[in-house]
Amino acid sequence: MDVQYEQGSFCQTSSLQPPDPHHHHRQQHAEDTHDELNQDNEEHTGEDFQHFSQPENYTGNQMDNYRVKYNPYHLQVQTKPYNCDTHEDVRYKEMQQEFLNTGEDSAEKQKITQLNILYNAQRRQLEELQKKLEESMRDSRHLRHQLAISKDEKGSLSLSLQESKKLIQLGKEREMQLEGQIKGLQMQVSTLTAKLEESLKKQKVSEAAVDSMQQQMKDLCQSESLTRAREQHETIFEALKEKHKAEVLKLQQDIDAKSHALNEQTEHWQQLKDQLKRAEKQQEEILSEKVEMINRLTKSLNECQQQCTSLLHTGTVHEVNQLTFQLQQAQAAKNITDKMNKSLQEELNELKEEIALYESAAANGIISSSGEREPESHMSDSYVELGIKQVNWKSIKSHSTSVTHEQERSMSKDEIIIKLKNEIENFLRMLKSKRHNIVQLQDELKQYKSQVSSLQSQLEKKDKTVKDHEVRENSLEKQLETSLMKRVENGDFEKIQRENRALKQSCEKLEMQIKDLKITEENLKVNNQELRAEMKKMIHDFDQDKQETIERYERTSQQFLEDTKNHLCTELSKEHELEKQALTRLFEEKICQLKKELSNMSDVVIETKECYLTVCQEKNTLEKDLQEKVEQGMKLKEKELRKQFTEEKNRALASLTSELEDKHKILMTTAKVQWLKEKEDDVKKQVEKNISLAKEAWQQEHEQFKEAAIKKAVQKAEKDCIQQVSEEEAAAKNCSTKQDNYSQTDQADVILAEDLETRLVSQKLALQQEAEEDKSRAIRDAMKKLQDELEKEHQNNIAKQVEIALSNAYVRWAGELSTLPEYKINLEAEKRNWEQENEKNIVEQISTVLKAAEEKWEQKYKEMEKMEANNKNSEMQEKISWLERQLDHLKTEEAAHLKAELAKAHAQWTKEKQEEINRINELNEKDYKTFLDEHTKKLNNLIKTSRAEFEQQKLDLLTKKEADFNEFLKEKQRQWSKELAEKTGRARELYEEELLLEIKSIADDVQAMIVGDLTKSPKSEKMYNNKGRQFFGELRTSLHLAFRDFVMNLIKQECKKSEEKLQAVVKEAELHKKEAEMHQRHLDDEKTSHHCFCKHCVHKLEKAQKECHDLRRNLEKACRHLQQSDRENKANMRLMKDNYEETIRKLKEENLQKCKEKSPGIKKNSEYDFSCF
Repeated sequence: MDVQYEQGSFCQTSSLQPPDPHHHHRQQHAEDTHDELNQDNEEHTGEDFQHFSQPENYTGNQMDNYRVKYNPYHLQVQTKPYNCDTHEDVRYKEMQQEFLNTGEDSAEKQKITQLNILYNAQRRQLEELQKKLEESMRDSRHLRHQLAISKDEKGSLSLSLQESKKLIQLGKEREMQLEGQIKGLQMQVSTLTAKLEESLKKQKVSEAAVDSMQQQMKDLCQSESLTRAREQHETIFEALKEKHKAEVLKLQQDIDAKSHALNEQTEHWQQLKDQLKRAEKQQEEILSEKVEMINRLTKSLNECQQQCTSLLHTGTVHEVNQLTFQLQQAQAAKNITDKMNKSLQEELNELKEEIALYESAAANGIISSSGEREPESHMSDSYVELGIKQVNWKSIKSHSTSVTHEQERSMSKDEIIIKLKNEIENFLRMLKSKRHNIVQLQDELKQYKSQVSSLQSQLEKKDKTVKDHEVRENSLEKQLETSLMKRVENGDFEKIQRENRALKQSCEKLEMQIKDLKITEENLKVNNQELRAEMKKMIHDFDQDKQETIERYERTSQQFLEDTKNHLCTELSKEHELEKQALTRLFEEKICQLKKELSNMSDVVIETKECYLTVCQEKNTLEKDLQEKVEQGMKLKEKELRKQFTEEKNRALASLTSELEDKHKILMTTAKVQWLKEKEDDVKKQVEKNISLAKEAWQQEHEQFKEAAIKKAVQKAEKDCIQQVSEEEAAAKNCSTKQDNYSQTDQADVILAEDLETRLVSQKLALQQEAEEDKSRAIRDAMKKLQDELEKEHQNNIAKQVEIALSNAYVRWAGELSTLPEYKINLEAEKRNWEQENEKNIVEQISTVLKAAEEKWEQKYKEMEKMEANNKNSEMQEKISWLERQLDHLKTEEAAHLKAELAKAHAQWTKEKQEEINRINELNEKDYKTFLDEHTKKLNNLIKTSRAEFEQQKLDLLTKKEADFNEFLKEKQRQWSKELAEKTGRARELYEEELLLEIKSIADDVQAMIVGDLTKSPKSEKMYNNKGRQFFGELRTSLHLAFRDFVMNLIKQECKKSEEKLQAVVKEAELHKKEAEMHQRHLDDEKTSHHCFCKHCVHKLEKAQKECHDLRRNLEKACRHLQQSDRENKANMRLMKDNYEETIRKLKEENLQKCKEKSPGIKKNSEYDFSCF
């Protein structure tokens, strides 16, 4: 007998469960135990089979026939549960061979057949179970399909939610943009108010300066030099007024005369227009007559065609061919006449257009009399035939030029230019239309050539057909002759004669008709020849007219262009000269006014400089205060906004967590119920499939060990359930409180909750899969522990009991062969009992393991929710959905390897996600850095360029001003030196004259004193008010004293001479001192003005730097919003650039204006200093 110990039912795994990770380890352990047992057996026997001790009465032959095969307890997991039939077949064959070898009676064979029947029944049960399994697999596939559909719907809903989020973000971004614009406008308003205040202060200062200037002007008006200058100006002004009045009167007279001439020329122009209209009417009448002629010819052609058709019906084939040929010729002539008519009409339209061009040219006075001296005799025949009269273009053009010149004077330059532009456009349109007509004519020519070639081919075909008809006629005549001969032979001669006569009569009639037709043919030929000659003439005339018109057109266009050029050049030169004269006058007047104002505004400039310095200081203080206030306000706003955002965030997160926890619990309960049902079904199927035979002793021991292990597990499970119930109650209370607190949230929180619901649903699916994996692992661990404990005890007990059981097995089997059916019944009953107990034990074990796994999974899930709720994004959801779809497909294809692949996919997904996140972060950082670098470079370049431009402009202005100032100084120095030389010369002459007069008077007095007493005073004493003439009084007194004391006279005279020299030297020294002081003052003024200008430039530079700093801050703010949307950044950068360019332009304009204002101020200072000097 062959006894085999197979694997236990609890070690069997289904195809739906994942492969056991400890399978390989268990297999190795089982193989090691098997090898150890085999070695023990080999020590006793030296073979694979174990032999037992033989009894005394036992014969060797009988014992040799019986073999007992020992198969130990293997711990291999069956990966293929559906291959039971093949395994049982192999076992059956081995048993059959062993029983055949024994050579027993038929009773043994009957027992074997009974065993076979039992095996077949078991096979049928297995097949039924397989069918049930397939049905359950189908149901699971259907459910998975529904799950996939629901996932797709959730994905679409998530997309719609994302779109709504994007719209909300766009709205927020627009609000932010509007807030930024409002802030910018507020800043502009503040700057404008500051500028207004500055301008008002400047106005007040300028008004005060104007008042002081007016007072100074009144003081200056009282001086004599100004009164004289005013009188001179008034006299000059009155003379200029009289001249202007006289010129105005002359111009008015000229205008009246020219207006009168213009009216006369307009009347003459209207008369010419009437003549042109009459000529056009005559041309139209001639055209209508020609059209009537053409209609008559067409009618006659139609009649000829009808006659030809009638002749065709009556005449022969040859006549028909001739008539068709004539008809074709007539049709060709008709076509030629039609074409000629069309060409004549086109020529007429062209001539009308040329007339319109001539009229426009004459109206604008472009065509000159010199360029239009064409001979009047060159009138083509086509013009004569059409009845177009010659027109004296010279008189018209000369008249038109005179009229146009007068009109041009009355019209403005813009109107003349617009007219010329319109006429040039018309001229270009005409050219385009004519070019288009030429192209059309070329295309028509190509078509006609193709038609001619096709007609020639048709003619050749018709010639061939005519030849064929002639051959047929000859054959028919021969047949007629033969038939006549036969009839003569038959005796019908009389009949033939009658027919001959009738035929002759008919022939005579036909000959008469042919003669008439020949006459008509000749007439038609004559008419055709005449028509051809006329057509040749017409074509020749048409070609000549075309060439002439083309030449005339080219000449007129060239003349038109030359005349327009000359006319425009003359007008522009005249206008330029007039503008030059007017500008020179204006500038001379302005120079005079500025010279006058320079002398008056020098004091005002000094005061304005002082005021400007004070205003700049105040402005700096105000700017600093405003900046501090703005920064404080911005900081406060930022703090408030941050608080609001944090509060809203916390509220939204709390509401979402509460809602998600509730939903998660509901989903978990449903998932648990479904999972338990599926697991029970799977366990039942596995238990039914994996039941194996074992002995009663082993079953009892196995049950005892199981009962002990189950009691421990039940105790642990009860404790865990109590803890879980307490935790769930606490969580439910927290959820209820949270729901009560957050039931009155805003619509925005609801939207965020829905977003998180979609995210958490996708996360739940992943977590459910992970939970299933954890559960399966926990079950495996529990089963492994039980298996290890049982294996250790089982191996120790079975090693001892197997030998005893096997030694007694042969004796029992030999003695109880007759009672095999009862044994089978008992075995089946015991199997059923054992299966029921084993199922209960397995269910209890699974429930305990499930509870432990659920607790672990809940703890892990809570931790994962907290960690993943803040980190996962929309991209994660898409990737998860994609992976889930892949996993669904893989489940349908390979169910056994699903969980291993899921684990790998999860690991790969996490790695890929981390790599993608790192890549995205790196790309974002790179983009952000590049964006910042580019914009900083652009801003730095703009700042550098603006600074360079500003410095260049400053340097240019300084160089220009220095050059102008140096030139002005040189000119003033020259004038001043000349004036000084003249003044000194005049003063010396006056001084010498006065000295001579005084000396003469003193000599007279001395003579009188010599004649009279020395003690007496002179008769004529003069009172000198002027300081310069006190010297002469002193001279007089000193001479009187000298003559009193004759001895001291000479000494006193010498002393007086020395005193005179000293005084002259002192005066010269004083003059030199005054010059030096004036020069120093001038230099000081220059330095102060230059220093003020430099200060102003520095202040402006500081302003520009501050504005650049503000712009940089704004740029940094715009860069922060870069991650939200690229469109916003582009718009903001454009706005920033525009603002920056506007500020730079404003700075440039202000600098230029201030430089312009300062340059005349410096000139005024210098002039004022020179005038004072």
